[in-house]
Amino acid sequence: MLDITAEKCLKKTSNNYILTVLLGKRVRELRRGARPLYETKSKNFVEIAMEEIALGKVEVKQEDEKPTL
Repeated sequence: MLDITAEKCLKKTSNNYILTVLLGKRVRELRRGARPLYETKSKNFVEIAMEEIALGKVEVKQEDEKPTL
């Protein structure tokens, strides 16, 4: 098991909610057949996704547009 903590991942995101959404989306991608963005022997999708976030391989893309009412 890798030494990954939420604190390492939170350094790459602005809050827990964004981290949770990002983690969930990446895990779904991995389950659907996406390849890990770094070399690993781990088969646990959550561990892989957390490590990718901690390494800065996966980032949040924010749109500059303001919502319209």
